[in-house]
Amino acid sequence: MGPKKHRSIDHHRGFTLIELILVVVLVSILAAVSLPMLMSGFNAFTQQQETAAVEREAMLALERISREVRMSADFEVNDGLEFVRPDGAEVTIGLNGQDLTLNGAVLAGGVSNFNPQGPVEHEGACYLRVTFTTQPSLNWQQVVYLRNVSSCAE
Repeated sequence: MGPKKHRSIDHHRGFTLIELILVVVLVSILAAVSLPMLMSGFNAFTQQQETAAVEREAMLALERISREVRMSADFEVNDGLEFVRPDGAEVTIGLNGQDLTLNGAVLAGGVSNFNPQGPVEHEGACYLRVTFTTQPSLNWQQVVYLRNVSSCAE
């Protein structure tokens, strides 16, 4: 037997420049394709959060108006709503710029339209309809049964 021949083994010690450039190009293409999809998802999430905040504020405003109106009397409806609480305090609900206010305190912001209607009689009961519009064009309506009204308009 003769001397053993050593085979030369070529060990790679890293990536070639071509391989690195190819990886960078592929990652760039994937990022360029997926970024608009990710951004639209983030934008939709942000918009939904803003809409939910407006909805919460509007629903709370309607609930507060309903509570105030339900047991009150002496309603006057014009551009706003004026009435007297059972304790004798006078209350004014109306628009101040883009804020729906109750005696100056903001109930809801970004309101473009406030329209109280009534009191009207329907089947022996007296009702007041309160509607307003918030941005972006969300319409809110509440019909409140009035208990302390002696006579209603037809």
